[in-house]
Amino acid sequence: MKKIIALLLSLILALSCAVPAFAASPAAPTVTKKVTPPKIDTEYPMVVIRGMDFYTLKYKAGTKYEEEVFKGVDAKSILSTLGKAILEGVKHWDIHAFGDVVIDYAKDIIGRMACDENGDSKYDVSIEQYTRSMASYPEFSGDLGSPSEIGILHRAVDLYGAKKVYYYNYDYRLDPIMHAKRINKLINTALQENNKKQVNVISASMGGILMLHYLNKFGSDKIHRAIFLSSTFMGTYVSTDLLQGKVTLDSENLYDLVLQVLDSDKKALVGLIKALHAVGAFKLVAKLGTWLISKLKDQVYDEFLRDTFGTMPAIWAVTQPEEIDACLQYMFGGREKKYAGLIEKIRKYKSVALHREKILQSCVDNGMELAVIASYDRAAVPLYERANGQSDGVLDSPLMLGKATMAVRHQTLGSDYPVKNRRYISPDNIIDMSTALFPEYTWAIKDAPHVPTDYGSDINNMLFWIMNRKTMPTVRSNARYPQFMQSSSDLELRPFE
Repeated sequence: MKKIIALLLSLILALSCAVPAFAASPAAPTVTKKVTPPKIDTEYPMVVIRGMDFYTLKYKAGTKYEEEVFKGVDAKSILSTLGKAILEGVKHWDIHAFGDVVIDYAKDIIGRMACDENGDSKYDVSIEQYTRSMASYPEFSGDLGSPSEIGILHRAVDLYGAKKVYYYNYDYRLDPIMHAKRINKLINTALQENNKKQVNVISASMGGILMLHYLNKFGSDKIHRAIFLSSTFMGTYVSTDLLQGKVTLDSENLYDLVLQVLDSDKKALVGLIKALHAVGAFKLVAKLGTWLISKLKDQVYDEFLRDTFGTMPAIWAVTQPEEIDACLQYMFGGREKKYAGLIEKIRKYKSVALHREKILQSCVDNGMELAVIASYDRAAVPLYERANGQSDGVLDSPLMLGKATMAVRHQTLGSDYPVKNRRYISPDNIIDMSTALFPEYTWAIKDAPHVPTDYGSDINNMLFWIMNRKTMPTVRSNARYPQFMQSSSDLELRPFE
């Protein structure tokens, strides 16, 4: 998805697809060939809660009409659509005729993801679920490179054996409270099948908000150790801005994103992009995009976003609770009766989000061990107001790190920043981890993508080092894995240069 966004002419379509962009999985690096290591005699079964994945949703599964809900996009179809949209706009001399073509294209690609006014799936959409250990699914393979959660799953099976590993695959659009109940059922199965009292859990990306709702509803008695990886457990800014119509386009953010998704080996193309930036081409594109946004925003929200992503419960669950009322007013103001069922759910998500710090602290006080891992210093999709903040290319890094204090991209905390504890300041002077919820158990990785734990990677090794320690490690436990690290393009960790 992000490679498509790199095409300058796709900016108009990106306005329609802005909400799902924050959950798209980036392209994975080449992974190491699978080699099964010796088994580890772990006391606890493991549950992996994955993040969003467009491609696992099926329409009319099991019938002759079965197809993927997300039809995918490519440069050819985008350029063709834009060409048709321009012709329609010129023909009718109406910018909204242009918008009609773009919106119809977006609906064709992702329209079946829509939910109804109660937040339930509008169409016959389902997903394959795994209700027992992975030993019950010998046919399961997945792609070791993408999504990265599959790399975690395969590594766990290698280390612990398939009988001790469980995988929560789910329809990411739907009610997190419903998912919490299903996660509880899967955890109970893991405990029963292994005759244990607790499990370990890794929740990646959107899985973080599901884990928060699980802990709120069922507590932490069954959880020995929980890792929040590139996680939404503290929500996102991207959903919060977009649900308030805070759509904008920044030329520098756009330039950063284009460079980020380009293959660095294609030096000629990279040189061309840099030359275009130098002569102000990105500023021109941003001005054009800003003008288009001003003309098309209401049409896009009214005809597409409100009843597609605006009806997905999960999008609301990761919205910042202090701004939910403003989001509701923007999305459903004057339509409260129509969307009453969904709004009732949203109020429940708000209540949980307002108390998330207390929920997590209570679980830790109750004995649950917790770790947080997230990446930073990558460009976000440049279509929401807070996109110039730190990101892993998909989600907002300060929130993934549990509300760490972070400078915006291309800036540092500054020489006059009031440092309270120097050991929590990153070597690049971008992060102050002292404000995070759990600073001694929070690792930040510079330059790594979203959910950066591909099979065979060093970051994958780090994840299982944390999980396999008999006592909970801190950011001071291993010089190889300090609190602040840099990642190479193949996900190898190294000290700051």
